[in-house]
Amino acid sequence: MTTALPTLTIRALVGGWMALVLVVAGAVGLTSAAHATGAPAATISIGNGVLYSDCRDHAFSYAVTVPAGSTSWTLDVTAYGPDGLESGSEYLYGSDDNPTPGAGDFFFCAGMMAGTYTIQTVFEWTDQDYNSYSTAVAPVSFTMRKPFTRTTLAASTTNPDYGQRVKLKVTSKDERPAGYFASDYAKVRVQRYTSGEWATIKGGRLTIELGKAVMRYRFASTGREKFRAVTVPHTRLSGSTSTKVVLR
Repeated sequence: MTTALPTLTIRALVGGWMALVLVVAGAVGLTSAAHATGAPAATISIGNGVLYSDCRDHAFSYAVTVPAGSTSWTLDVTAYGPDGLESGSEYLYGSDDNPTPGAGDFFFCAGMMAGTYTIQTVFEWTDQDYNSYSTAVAPVSFTMRKPFTRTTLAASTTNPDYGQRVKLKVTSKDERPAGYFASDYAKVRVQRYTSGEWATIKGGRLTIELGKAVMRYRFASTGREKFRAVTVPHTRLSGSTSTKVVLR
């Protein structure tokens, strides 16, 4: 006789909060309700991650509960990328009826697709009579993002005379595991606010070297002018915008 199993739970840390998803489990190969005493369950916890400029493991933790007397259990954990293709998997197993919590990981490298990843898990166990049960667990999502950048803009003077050349210095830093450090070869734009929108000024297309880039601008206005700097996003880094600098 086939009987439904108790409810399974799977948890994921999404956006800094723990989300709880309840899934009614169905089993294959259950021959007797007596064999399913206890509360079989699997939980997986995973945080959001960053696609740094190297390759590194992104860890998840798991906990498994099986009925007393069970002889084995497995978790087949697979991650799928934003494009729906498989990006990594872990196969976890044990041979006791009181498993201790453990950890697994997925492998990520710079340049991999940023966005929402989905974990699909199959939980299986074998009871003391060697009957096997298999349960598909509801998908859980986490995100992998590109490193952030920080952009600043500074002027040699904010009160220039008409016709005076002002030095505009742009700095750009990118996020790394130990903090923010000077970028190299990032593309930046120096922009002026005019006619209700921001536009890149002449000579304002710059490349960051050792974290900075400098240009000179001839101030030719009788009023105030607003400027900002923008780090252009690319495949491995997010973009960012400085606070505005007002001349005069």
